[in-house]
Amino acid sequence: MKKYILALIIICPSIFAGELTPREVVNKRVSAHNSHNLEEFLSTYSEDVRIGASDCDAFAKGKAHIKKVFFPLFKNGTVHLTVHSQMVNGPYVVNRETLIRNGQKREYVSVYEVRDGLIKSINIMSND
Repeated sequence: MKKYILALIIICPSIFAGELTPREVVNKRVSAHNSHNLEEFLSTYSEDVRIGASDCDAFAKGKAHIKKVFFPLFKNGTVHLTVHSQMVNGPYVVNRETLIRNGQKREYVSVYEVRDGLIKSINIMSND
């Protein structure tokens, strides 16, 4: 029995280290986003995170840049994200989302890449 437990610790260390699954990391991000908790929101990202869209290269690079972008949105509290569906494939989480910001509604498909318990990249696709 001891050998079996030791083998599990070696093969699947995240089970015992308490590391969140990719789905849990993304859902933690969504929850922090909707509660406008900037520190919790930022804790889900890697330092070198890249957020891009299908129509541009990248509009946010790095955690510091994300803080600048999201601080005013959270401060005024006029932003909310709804996840309509979610699919997970390894380190990737694909969400169909609706974002409401300042009364404007936009629908997206977002692909989150999660590595080592943190969001490494997000690719956002919309019909706009």
